[in-house]
Order: sequence, then C-alpha cells, then structure tokens
Amino acid sequence: MFIKFLEATQETPETPKIISWEEIWNNIVSWCATSGLKFVISLVALIVVFIIINWTSKAIRNRLRKRGRDETIVNAIFSVYRKVLKFISIIAFFSVIGFDMTGVASIIASATVAIGLALQGSLSNIAGWVLIIFTRPFRLGDYIKAQGEEGTVEEINLFYTHLKTPDNKQVVIPNGNLSSDVIVNYSIKDVRRVELIFSIDYDSDCSKAIEVIRKVVERHPLALKDPAHFIRVKDYADSSIDIVCRVWTKNEDYWTLHFDLLEQVKVAFDENNIEVPYNKLDINIKKEN
Repeated sequence: MFIKFLEATQETPETPKIISWEEIWNNIVSWCATSGLKFVISLVALIVVFIIINWTSKAIRNRLRKRGRDETIVNAIFSVYRKVLKFISIIAFFSVIGFDMTGVASIIASATVAIGLALQGSLSNIAGWVLIIFTRPFRLGDYIKAQGEEGTVEEINLFYTHLKTPDNKQVVIPNGNLSSDVIVNYSIKDVRRVELIFSIDYDSDCSKAIEVIRKVVERHPLALKDPAHFIRVKDYADSSIDIVCRVWTKNEDYWTLHFDLLEQVKVAFDENNIEVPYNKLDINIKKEN
C-alpha cells in the first residue's frame, strides 16, 4: 500500500500553460496600430473640441456682456450652449471609436422616460426656469420677495433660484413655485418712496410738528424734490396724532434715508418741545383722616 502511495505522489498534474509575453506584446502592438490609434486620435480630438467649446462660449458671453445684454439671459445662453455641444461631442466620440450607438440611443431613450416619470415635479421647475428666463420678472442682483422669503438673487439654475438674505443666509426656491407665485421686485425701479409714521402727543402743536418734519426732509441731500414729498396728518389714534411722511429717493439710498429721517426727526422734535407719546400711569393716593 505504501508503494502505491509513493507512486501516486510522484504523478505530476498537467503542466499549466505558460504565459507568452511575446504574444501579449504582439496583441498590444496590433491594438495600438488599429483600434488604439483611432481611440487616441478621437480622445485628443474630444479634448480639443471641449477646449474650443469653452473658449467660444466664454467669447459669446463676453460679447453679449459688452453689448449690455441682461446678465440672466447671458448666463442661461452660456450654460445651455456649453452643455449641449459637449453632450453631442461625447456621443460623436463613442460613435467614432466603435460603440453601437443604436443600443446607446435605446438606453438613453429608456433612461429619459424613467427619469421623466421619477422627476415629474422637477419638470415643472424646468418649465418655471424657462418662464423666468424669457419673462424676466427679476434679474441677477435684484432684491426680491417671494414664497415668504426675500433676498438678493445670486443664481438662477435649471431647477432652483438661489437668494442671499441680508443676514447672509442662502435660500433655495424651486423655479416651479417661484414662477407661479407673486414676486415683489424691490430693485427694478430706479426710484422708491420712503414712508414713515411719526406720532405726537395730543397736547403738541400738530402744525408745528409737520413743519419740523418738512424742514428735516428738505435739508436731507438724499431726499428728491421731484416727485414732491407728502407730509400730512394720517390718523387720530387712541393716544397720539399720527403724521405720515412720504419721501422719494433713489433705490440705492432707500435705507440710508429711512434711518436718517427716524433719527433726525426725533432730535428735531426734542429741540422744538414736541412730545412723542408713550404709556403713562397716573397714581392718585387717597388719604383718610
């Protein structure tokens, strides 16, 4: 039995096939001379085409800017032009190197249908983007209020519009909701009206208070004379006489004038002994003998 075991152990398995490095090298050389050369040339051509697309898109954007075109339209044309041409270039690249584009086209069609069904809500955002771009209710850099939010428009992309709030927060609003809602644009007009309410005590001279406010407004360099300002009694409240002051100014000077008038009118009231009403509590002490 031991002899049979030794004979069995001496039997060698079938010798594995030895790798021929020469054959591998010949295959690499053959591939480089045929398909590899075509692949390299096509890849270089794709890179060159991408460079040309980026250069021409930037040239078009700069040319439109020099002509004074709206920045919102310029960015939209720049983005669509670049992405569409690059997509076509990639499809042409795969076609040249030998990919079966019939199968690729069917895959793209199926994927498009699947994505369309999955992103039905997002399609409304794309439609909203188109409406915003062509109707232009606001532009990049405008200060707007919509969907309960307000801020400066920083970006209008395919699905969302980005706002920057005054306290430096970012608000992202879907274009579908934005295009179908009321939008207040504070930046579209060159001139805005500052409206303030000044309350005085019933014991104060109403005509004198109006004249004091008028002098403060007329002295301020940011208050426009045309359109003319309006200062009149607005209401008789429970504990005060309310005087409305409406002054026109340039859009960029709105908040400066707003706060200046609040500060300067209070100082002028104090100088002219015009009292501003505030809550008072009268206490009567009854003495008993």
